[in-house]
Amino acid sequence: MSLNGSPVQGLLCDITGVLAESSSEGDGVVVPGSVDAINRLAEAGIKVKFVTNESARTRASLHAKLTRLGYTINMEDILTPALAMVVLIKNQELRPHLLVNKNVMEDFSGVETEDPNCVVLGDAVEEFNYATLNTAFQVLLKSSSMQLFSLGKGKFYKEDSGLNLDVGPFTAA
Repeated sequence: MSLNGSPVQGLLCDITGVLAESSSEGDGVVVPGSVDAINRLAEAGIKVKFVTNESARTRASLHAKLTRLGYTINMEDILTPALAMVVLIKNQELRPHLLVNKNVMEDFSGVETEDPNCVVLGDAVEEFNYATLNTAFQVLLKSSSMQLFSLGKGKFYKEDSGLNLDVGPFTAA
């Protein structure tokens, strides 16, 4: 396979909306033709990394979901916002106050959170309320150098139940 005369060596593929439609319950629905397309890329020897801005699932959870939906992929080929944030936290020796979805807390295991020097916001769903947002705000007020990180910037996302507010409006405010 080539693009503009050059061989394609790799591909980044979004998960939500490309491989599967989101669902508030269960694994969602496979996008028609996507399993076959991923299989053909693998057969052609093209490396594929699967990316997502979904901040409510771990890499392991996404891998299990995609496997149940019929995909054959390596878990290490899935890149999530939480895992990217953990790399940044470790590289910069940060101690975050985490306001993230309880489902992704395992991705943050081993991260020091005592005496936070930054705030990380993700799609915390039910944990997003006045008290938890105000606590994050109070952490930010402790120092003018306090950093705010967001695991996403979306305004909303779609599930089978309709549109839902995402984390972006909270980090933009």
